[in-house]
Parts: sequence; C-alpha cells; structure tokens
Amino acid sequence: MNFDECLVPYILNSDEIQGQVDQMVTLMNQHDIPEPNESSKNCAYAEQYA
Repeated sequence: MNFDECLVPYILNSDEIQGQVDQMVTLMNQHDIPEPNESSKNCAYAEQYA
C-alpha cells in the first residue's frame, strides 16, 4: 500500500475561548453547587454512590 501525505489547511477561530474560560472561572468561584447534569457519567456515579 502506498499513501500520499498532504496538509489540510485549518483556520482556527479562537474568539470563543476567552468567553468559555471566563464562564468556567465564574462557575468554579461561586459558592453554590450547580445542579447535577443527567448526561454526565460522573454525576450519575456520584448520585448512585450517595
């Protein structure tokens, strides 16, 4: 088998990253515990363990 190598150009838009980081920092710094997410395996495990 022979394979050809090629580079695929990708344009990265990093405009959303800072907003997402700010939201995560705000969430981590709040004193209230957020509601569990049903689709999270960790939340489901914690609820089953409790």
